[in-house]
Amino acid sequence: MLKWTWRKINEHFRKQVDDCAELANCESVESQLPGRNNGPADAYRHILLAAELTRRFGEACARKILEEHEEDNRRTGQTPDEEAMDRRNNEIGIQIGRAATTWGDVVAGARNAMTQAAPTGQGGGAQWLPENRWTKNPKVGPGQNDPRIPTRDANGNFDPRLNWPTPRWPANGLPYPRPRTRPDLYGPIPDHNILKLPGLQHLSFDPCLNGACGNLWAVAATSGVTGLSATSDITIDLCIDISA
Repeated sequence: MLKWTWRKINEHFRKQVDDCAELANCESVESQLPGRNNGPADAYRHILLAAELTRRFGEACARKILEEHEEDNRRTGQTPDEEAMDRRNNEIGIQIGRAATTWGDVVAGARNAMTQAAPTGQGGGAQWLPENRWTKNPKVGPGQNDPRIPTRDANGNFDPRLNWPTPRWPANGLPYPRPRTRPDLYGPIPDHNILKLPGLQHLSFDPCLNGACGNLWAVAATSGVTGLSATSDITIDLCIDISA
């Protein structure tokens, strides 16, 4: 008997998508890059997210999720150049995610893309908008009401508290530690393109077959079911908090 209902599988899928967004957001925040909106930190987050979605779920599914995210942004007033920036960075992330087998691979590829594109973000690689469009720099302290670090200091140079204009990454090459704000929600980072649930082996999600989210396929070795499919409506909301 298959122990996992489709409702639970869908719930697990949504949690994994949320987990990708949390990983990308926390890594970009901890990087101390400027411009969490329209700037380098924004670009870094998009590359990370696209790469990790591709690593976990495959390119077709990642593209569907990212497209829905951009369509939502367009409806809420995103400008054409902001959308073009996001799409460019998504493509870079997808390329990284195709070859990545771990979250560490994703981070290493994204950091390399950022280093190569710094400081202008206009050389055909990672992309961000001109400096006068950047908003939401890192804060001067951990408090919710602490002011944000200005992009330039009194002498017109980049503020040294920012990780800019030449990004400096941890010497050990590891991702920044992730604050586990919801330890009850997320488990270990899964293997490449496979989500594993207790009692269910080789569970592979492809919720974007035929261009529509909702088709889930699984092979359950413990149940003797060799091919099982179901269709259900899945709505994916990527809640990315750049206020930190």
